[in-house]
Amino acid sequence: MAIVEEIIATVPFFILREISYVYEHGVYLEDLNGCLLKRKIQEHLYRKMIRYPAISRIYALLVCQPEVEDCKIYDRMTEEEKEQHRQNKSDYGLEGFEYKRRKQ
Repeated sequence: MAIVEEIIATVPFFILREISYVYEHGVYLEDLNGCLLKRKIQEHLYRKMIRYPAISRIYALLVCQPEVEDCKIYDRMTEEEKEQHRQNKSDYGLEGFEYKRRKQ
């Protein structure tokens, strides 16, 4: 679990429609098969722990964390969710990500 917490804290990424996007070289890159995130996981493991099953289990644990919720499309939100979004803009999207990162 410590690896998952470390990745959430240090690797900027988000998930939209079950596809992860990882921030590298100034842009968010689409990570269709999870290779970019799995490479980040691999960088956090000891050499003898780098095995596909271990990386896959950590990846599955990472993407199901509450902090890594699948982003909602604004058009698909209910009116109640839209109102909550308007009132708490700093909690959502890239604005929220930057706000939380500066807060740390």
